[in-house]
Amino acid sequence: DQMEEERRLCYVGITRAKERLYLIHAFRRTLFGQSELGQISRFIKDIPSHLIRGRQVTKVAKAPLERQPVLEAQFKTGDRVRHPKFGQGMVIESVVVGGDEEVTVAFEHQGLKRLLASFARLEKIGG
Repeated sequence: DQMEEERRLCYVGITRAKERLYLIHAFRRTLFGQSELGQISRFIKDIPSHLIRGRQVTKVAKAPLERQPVLEAQFKTGDRVRHPKFGQGMVIESVVVGGDEEVTVAFEHQGLKRLLASFARLEKIGG
């Protein structure tokens, strides 16, 4: 059954640790524009307590800026852009999805990439 396979994979992952294993989880995550509370794996409670030494971190970092939903695209087809990792490219398509702008860019050396404008740090160049 699916849950037993997930349990087995968790066990295999844990037993691969040589000396120490750090298990972490996100308090909150964003998936497809929707914010969700992070859930700790259901298998953590199966670990014997004498094997666990840990601390619970309660400090939550605040986002540097509250993101406002994007109402219209800031990039358009044909725009030349620069990305810190992928280099220079040309916008192939840009659509507003779930309050963010999804930009498809053809990078010179990295090929096609679909990026969220709010995270991608794209910079328009030329023109």
